[in-house]
Amino acid sequence: MTDFETVYESLLGLLTEDAALPWVENAFAPGGFCDREYARMRDAYCHICMRLGAGEEDFDLDTMVEAMESIQRELCRRMYEVGKKT
Repeated sequence: MTDFETVYESLLGLLTEDAALPWVENAFAPGGFCDREYARMRDAYCHICMRLGAGEEDFDLDTMVEAMESIQRELCRRMYEVGKKT
């Protein structure tokens, strides 16, 4: 795992406590800003699926969410690289 991946996955709360970097706050900690916003997004996702009659999942909505997560990761990687240079 690269340094960026360790920082990024610590930030997302994806690593175990032993593997996460202690100086990187879990941005998705329960009740925190990112946790609340993610819950809002998932609620909207479910409402759209209900309106579409798509059941619990929709391929196009999944594609949109995955694209936004990919953009987020790339922007974070670029910011990490900029931070390393300063």
